[in-house]
Amino acid sequence: MVLDRDFQFNKEKFRDVVHWICERFEDTPDKLGRTKLHKLLYFSDMFHYLDTGSPLTGVDYLKQPYGPTARHLGATLVDLVDSGTVDIVRRNYFGYNKYDFHVKSFLRSNLISEKEKFLLSEVCDFAGEKSAKEISDISHKDPWDSVAMGEVIPYDTAPLLLPRRAPTEQDVSWANNAVSKIIQGETHGPWAN
Repeated sequence: MVLDRDFQFNKEKFRDVVHWICERFEDTPDKLGRTKLHKLLYFSDMFHYLDTGSPLTGVDYLKQPYGPTARHLGATLVDLVDSGTVDIVRRNYFGYNKYDFHVKSFLRSNLISEKEKFLLSEVCDFAGEKSAKEISDISHKDPWDSVAMGEVIPYDTAPLLLPRRAPTEQDVSWANNAVSKIIQGETHGPWAN
């Protein structure tokens, strides 16, 4: 199920976000590889969408066996390498190909706000201590489950990433009070002043 959306993919910002993440892990290259980079981008875009109603970059994320993958990451990495901004070194890592990212020039763009950098830092801190498998497993949540393999994961599924809990008595009381006020015509909803 893909819904219409009012936002577009911002190629330049996506490039800068990828560059920023590579820069963030410059001193700890073992903590970042392609799999984890896909997931960092996914969670950053989805959490930005939850906070603001629009994604950070607008890139499409596809459902793949190891979790969501950013549609344009491969081309963006080629662009970063070709521009001399980032080097990518492939090595054997426990029988798998591991890609290390080495920043050759630092980001000089202003496309990422301080608030967005804070979000990116939080996501990087969370994922940085996890293995690629652990972060892939975490990404296999309801949004990923909601689409068929190879399909785009809609941004409006982002709320499904949040932990769920049963409503408390206080939640039910608040909801009943809000509904009562609406029915009595006292307000147009619990958000009205």
